[in-house]
Amino acid sequence: MVIKPNVSIRISADFKVSINEFIQDQPFRIPRFEEILNIPYDQTLHSIIDIKEVHLQMKESESLRHYLIISTQKGFFRYKRIPFSIASAPSISKDVWTVY
Repeated sequence: MVIKPNVSIRISADFKVSINEFIQDQPFRIPRFEEILNIPYDQTLHSIIDIKEVHLQMKESESLRHYLIISTQKGFFRYKRIPFSIASAPSISKDVWTVY
C-alpha cells in the first residue's frame, strides 16, 4: 500500500514473480498524435486528451480477475482494473486506443 501526496491510497503489488512470468508482452511503437486522432494535417484541433494511467480506467475481464488477487493485512484484494505492475498494461492500453 502506498500513500500518495494527496493522501489517497494506492494498493500495489509486485507481479514480476507471478503472473508477469507467464505474460507474453508485445512491444509497440507509441503512435503519433495524428495517427491517434486520424485527422488531416491541414485542420486545426484543440483538445486535451488525458491518457495518464489509462490502463487504470480499463476493466479487467472476469476470466483473468482470479489471477489478480493479493493478500493484505485486512484480507484478500481482487483487482477489477489493470494494476500498475502488470507487464502488458501498456500493450493492452495501446490495443484499446487502436480500436477507437
